[in-house]
Amino acid sequence: MKNMKSILSILVISLLVLSLFAACSSGDGGPGATDTSAADKQTAAASGEMTDGADAQNSDASESPAAPTGTGEPSEPSVTVEPGEAVVFTVGNATGKVGENVSVPVSISGNPGIAGYSYTIFYDQTKLEIVSVQNEIDGAVATCNKTEPGKVRIMATDSGVNPIGKNGLCDTVTFKILDGASGTIALNVKLADSADSVYQCFDVYSFDFPEYPSAFVDGSITVG
Repeated sequence: MKNMKSILSILVISLLVLSLFAACSSGDGGPGATDTSAADKQTAAASGEMTDGADAQNSDASESPAAPTGTGEPSEPSVTVEPGEAVVFTVGNATGKVGENVSVPVSISGNPGIAGYSYTIFYDQTKLEIVSVQNEIDGAVATCNKTEPGKVRIMATDSGVNPIGKNGLCDTVTFKILDGASGTIALNVKLADSADSVYQCFDVYSFDFPEYPSAFVDGSITVG
């Protein structure tokens, strides 16, 4: 019996001790108590999650995001093309005798400041022979392709960056009138293929040379 009482006494004392420890560890404001709500708030604020309640009043509501440095939209072309506008290349007319060299002018009109051009003149190779092509634009880099009889491709640009603002004489083409030639020999000028174009200055946004509308007027050489 004594043993049973002793066991019960020990159990009661043990329960009392455990109760005291539980009260100390879970009590508000007691020794060793941790302000877990404050720690949670600091963590949430650091991660940007604290957006409501009293803490939201501590943020600067008037602060707005920094303005972007660019819109990402491409700029407008340096030359605005209006409907019906075009750069016109006109081949002149000339007269000569068999065996003579005859120079024919090519002129530009309606030029807003193109970056360069390439066009082709077609002629009758049985009556004419191409002698030379002289570019008349100061500062332009020019060349021609006259390897195929019956046509000459003429090209010029001012590096593709600086516009050619000139109107008037742009090229002088010299032909030799061959034996047996007579009458009027047509000089037909046009954009012959995709290698020919009249183009604007280089556009850094499209990384290309936008084409400009063009028109052409034929010329002739009369044998007399």
